[in-house]
Order: sequence, then structure tokens, then C-alpha cells
Amino acid sequence: MSAAAEWQELYFTARKDQVEPLEDWLFARGALSVTLEDEADQPLLEPGPGETPLWDAVRLTALFAGSEDLSPLSTKYP
Repeated sequence: MSAAAEWQELYFTARKDQVEPLEDWLFARGALSVTLEDEADQPLLEPGPGETPLWDAVRLTALFAGSEDLSPLSTKYP
């Protein structure tokens, strides 16, 4: 039996126009995944073909390996 994996999560709140650059920034710094969720209980109805709508306020959850040093991420996001 293998040891349980350890994970670290970082949470951010961003405006929808900040999501893509912030997501790219997190992946460039070792995030294994980034999850986007509604931060303000704003419903999104069925999008049209080819549309990828986002909420006005988005909560990003970045998942990192437990061994990852996250102290460099304490600096302000550009």
C-alpha cells in the first residue's frame, strides 16, 4: 500500500477578465490543477455553441503537490 498523497490548495478571487492570466500564472508556478467556481452566487444559464461564459467574480482554487514550496507565491500577483 502506498502512502497517501499530500496536497496544498491556494484560493484566489478574481474578476472574470483576470481569470485567464491568473490561471496561466498559477500553472507556470507548478499548479497541478486550477478549478474555477462562482464567488457571488451568480447563475450562468446554458451557454450557446462555442461560448465559455464566466461569472463576474470567480474563485480559483489551485492544487499543488504537498512538497511544493509555495512561499514564492506569497509575493503579489503581477
